[in-house]
Amino acid sequence: MSKDKDQSYNELEQAIADEARMAKWRKLWNQFGLYLIIVVAVVLAGAAFVSWRSSAAQKDAVTYSNLYEEARMSLMQGEVGFAVQKLNTIVEKGPINYKTMSQFLLIEYYRSMNNVTKILETYQAIINNRKTDSFYRELAQLNLIRFKIDQGNTSNKDLEGFAGELAKLKNEHVKKMAMEIEGYIYYLQGDHEKARSTYIGLAQTPGIDHGMRERAQAMVRLIHMERQKDAKK
Repeated sequence: MSKDKDQSYNELEQAIADEARMAKWRKLWNQFGLYLIIVVAVVLAGAAFVSWRSSAAQKDAVTYSNLYEEARMSLMQGEVGFAVQKLNTIVEKGPINYKTMSQFLLIEYYRSMNNVTKILETYQAIINNRKTDSFYRELAQLNLIRFKIDQGNTSNKDLEGFAGELAKLKNEHVKKMAMEIEGYIYYLQGDHEKARSTYIGLAQTPGIDHGMRERAQAMVRLIHMERQKDAKK
């Protein structure tokens, strides 16, 4: 009997302890339960938004990748109007990388139309857009300088300004390409020794484009021939 009584007391103590714990949890829940719900909701909403944004970005990337490829193929097949329409759509609404690549393609189209104004405007738009990858910005800056030189009518002051802009380039790959223009600037300024030295350095640079190396070697030969011609005078 005593044993049953002890068991009853133990069960009663356990029930009282459980009730006390439950009362404590109810009190904590009443104080902080709403905040916990809010925190969990915010975390879940944030995770859902990140997942949605990632999914939306991937979907956009696929959409504009396909659109860009269609435009590129249309240009190659001579369907210019169709291609330009698609490229302008990407420039207006697409992700920044596809927008930039589309602008470069549009520049090639403007070249074929000899539309100097649109070429200058589009290069400048790429350079001025701070969202554009620094490589593409510097590449646009380099090509803009090359285009202006190719247009002719550049004064010594213009050439000095171009050389100053080239000196500010930071991307290693773009700096290698800039050596070709730098050598040509020296050549136009009449400093054939610096031009020759720059072209030799370019031709000996590892990893440069084969066509660029051949052009550098051709300029070295040209300068050498001009020197020989001047020596005979």
